[in-house]
Amino acid sequence: MTKILLLFLLFLTAAAGAITLPAGSPLYRDTDPKKGPVGRLPEAVALPDSDKPIRAFFANHPMAYYSDFYRLALPDGKEVFAAPHVVIDQTESGVRFTIGAPPPAGRGALLALCGILAGAGAIAFIRLRKSPGFAGSAKEKWLLFALLILFRQLLMLNLLSRTNNLICAPGDEPGYLKVALDVLQNRWDGPWSYPIGHGLLFLLPAAWLTGAQSYYELAIGFSYFSALVLAPASIGIGFLALRELGVSARKAFAGCLLWVVFPFFWRYIPIWDAGLFTSYFDFASARMSFFNYTIEIATGFNMMSDTPSTFLLILTLYTALRMPPRLRSIAIVSALFALSCLVRLNNIFFAPAVGYALYTRHREQIRCLRYLGWGLLIGTGVYLALIAVQLYVNCRQFGSPFTFSYVLHYVENAPGSRPADGFRWSTFFRSNNVNFLAGSNFAIWTLGICGLLFLRNVRL
Repeated sequence: MTKILLLFLLFLTAAAGAITLPAGSPLYRDTDPKKGPVGRLPEAVALPDSDKPIRAFFANHPMAYYSDFYRLALPDGKEVFAAPHVVIDQTESGVRFTIGAPPPAGRGALLALCGILAGAGAIAFIRLRKSPGFAGSAKEKWLLFALLILFRQLLMLNLLSRTNNLICAPGDEPGYLKVALDVLQNRWDGPWSYPIGHGLLFLLPAAWLTGAQSYYELAIGFSYFSALVLAPASIGIGFLALRELGVSARKAFAGCLLWVVFPFFWRYIPIWDAGLFTSYFDFASARMSFFNYTIEIATGFNMMSDTPSTFLLILTLYTALRMPPRLRSIAIVSALFALSCLVRLNNIFFAPAVGYALYTRHREQIRCLRYLGWGLLIGTGVYLALIAVQLYVNCRQFGSPFTFSYVLHYVENAPGSRPADGFRWSTFFRSNNVNFLAGSNFAIWTLGICGLLFLRNVRL
């Protein structure tokens, strides 16, 4: 293990160093390569480490490429930008641009490290699986837990190595970021397009730490955080929650392994005009396409609220199942559930699941009516105290605590869905919207329902 870590550090060290612009790199007047180059570098130019690149983005919704440009001064005093990672090809159909970017330092080494550790862990499990006392032991549980995280990181890093400089173009994300930036400036009048939770809990700290003021300044870093920290943490906590329910470590591993693998190959196709919504399985590529957009959304490599919401919700359920049966535990679970609802309002539909998880943990204590009364009072009070932040925003921005800021869809597909209109059941129950949810998520629902078979003999 020591040798592996030393090699990993060696890879990281080798990735650092001065930037050399190769001869023939195209030169531009600004950071838009589609305007055409004004020339090429006649010879290689070595830049000092102090010269920082200017990162430019090229969006074609729903995806965007990014690349690095370097500022250079010509002998006549004019300024140009060198783009060593932009390749220009003249084809029969016109000029073709291939926009590349250097991979983040250490990503390849981290991919290799995860692959080595995952292989070593798999070999260890194969050798130990029939050993006396291994099945059902803590060693088995934590080995399978580690394998889940490593498999997930391996697939995610492999995907990022293939797509490299491809990220989601801004869609809903600027609306979430506006919440964070407004709160940082103590501006509360909005109107905001989304609830306060994601912007306040996740994007505000990120924007404050980085000084970001726009989507593209924050998108890459937060996407890596979401995909490499929040998403695998959700899977790991989900595994532990299944163990708390009495599911064996191997069955919990099998179920969570589906969660690990599924997003990397599942795609959905919405054809709104035809009312056709379906899904299928495929591999990712490095192209700008809706299919790559779906994989980056599903795997958490984005700045949306889906992955943070899932993380908080799974953490809430695990905490309800794990913490000792005390009133303080009810307060903590209620607080976590309120935060998950602040991030995504529809998490309120998981209230029965959270309540049932608390019931299974406090089954003996709630036989005492005094404990039950205090539990209900504390749980409800903590939840409402935190949700009151959103209710205040609703009153201030829309004149009613029950008018929530939530854009459900584009205006042309769902009239009456602007923030000031709040949530409307009529929008949800439009035939196309229900068909979209049912058809696009059919495979997910099928797996979820089949997963109930794993719960036949668990402790409920």
